[in-house]
Amino acid sequence: MRKYIKLLAFLCLPLAFTACDDDENLNGGEATVQFQAASLTISEVATSLDLPIVVTGEHDGLIKVRVEYKEAHGLKDDENVIITSRDLLIPAGTEQVEVETRLSVANDEMETGRILAFEIVDVQGATLGTNAICEVSLKEASPIEGSYALTGMDLRTSSVGSTLCTLTLSEAAANTLELNFGMGAIVSCPFAEGEKEGDYVIQIPGLSEIGQGLSLALFDAASMSLYPNDFTGHFDGETKVITLEPATTPDLGICFVDMSTMSLYYAWTAYTDQTTGETVPLQMIKQ
Repeated sequence: MRKYIKLLAFLCLPLAFTACDDDENLNGGEATVQFQAASLTISEVATSLDLPIVVTGEHDGLIKVRVEYKEAHGLKDDENVIITSRDLLIPAGTEQVEVETRLSVANDEMETGRILAFEIVDVQGATLGTNAICEVSLKEASPIEGSYALTGMDLRTSSVGSTLCTLTLSEAAANTLELNFGMGAIVSCPFAEGEKEGDYVIQIPGLSEIGQGLSLALFDAASMSLYPNDFTGHFDGETKVITLEPATTPDLGICFVDMSTMSLYYAWTAYTDQTTGETVPLQMIKQ
């Protein structure tokens, strides 16, 4: 089986910044620095956030800005909210930079009114504008939204393994979730409430493009065959686990495949537990 290795860049540095010497002159013009917006709204299941800071006025030298997160609602600095760089350097001629953050703020409770506050606490080489604080409101997510580990028998290693993905409500279509494996493309998945309160049923289209030239497909490891069938996911509101059908029998599962060359990259299947002898279906386990 051909293997595919993807490197993830977890530590993203602001590209607009350049290194500078300590003795480099600060901006001498009458410039103003502030957040582009005083408030905005994001989903609580968002895992990253880029907050634009803008410069207006005369900007012929270096501007230094320090940003802090104000803890609230039990969401801790450097734990739930991680700012990649608090001290930002804005070179001459650069009119916008972004405060890059990583977020882990979702919870299972329906809790309204949660706000993340970011503040520009120090500016050198410019004047602080009126938008010194940006308040980010957290939009409550459906219980089915969140980060998941697609878990099954990894055929590359012949052991149980997983890959991460996310499910978020679509802003463009009602009753639709967006499945994202972080590879550049989104799979639109219709969903509906299940028979029991808190349960949901999700439909994942077969042969869906997920990015990087790959598609998501139903896979039979015994016959090395692909099928165009859709998947049905059953979300259990108590366990927060999505069980995928028809991948509930050994050797059936999901694969990432290049349809142009029919090259198989990743594959996870249901499997038989060697201790209990029971079949373990392919599952998406909420993180």
